[in-house]
Amino acid sequence: IWVFTPHARRRDQLTEEFAFWKCPTLVLADPTVIIEEELADPDREAERLSTLHRIAQTPHTPVVLSRASWEAPAPSLDSIDETELTLEVGQEIDPIELVAWLEERDYEEQPQIFQRGQFARRGGILDFYPPQLPSPVRVEFFGDEIESLREFSVETQTTTRRLEKIAVSKEAENLGAPLS
Repeated sequence: IWVFTPHARRRDQLTEEFAFWKCPTLVLADPTVIIEEELADPDREAERLSTLHRIAQTPHTPVVLSRASWEAPAPSLDSIDETELTLEVGQEIDPIELVAWLEERDYEEQPQIFQRGQFARRGGILDFYPPQLPSPVRVEFFGDEIESLREFSVETQTTTRRLEKIAVSKEAENLGAPLS
């Protein structure tokens, strides 16, 4: 079910009403409006990509969006749902190979991550923030074995949820046509 609204304010009101009735929804954010020299907001674009990914995974969940969201370019459903990397607890993978994989995809190494497209490593811990996931991921290694996977908060750097498995989708290189 797709619920269209004339503008973002009405979209947000409807989302609150769905929440009141305990009906889970996905909200597709409006694209960044680029004016003259302003660059696209990477967090907003990543949020849109993350939502499109969740739409592909849960097609029966209602989606609330504004006209601007509907008319904005979006990657194809096939490219959104294409998994490029799967990690799970107990899996054997060389941490150096995982770092190389991240670097090949233009992730930036930082002492501590604070935004999408970054990674940080400290001993047997590797943090990275894929553009299509809602939160960064912390991978804890014991040698080459993944001992734990966790989502964590960028602000506090503390665990918000333990994971058994994550799938990182191929990053959409081409925005493609509007959803309409």
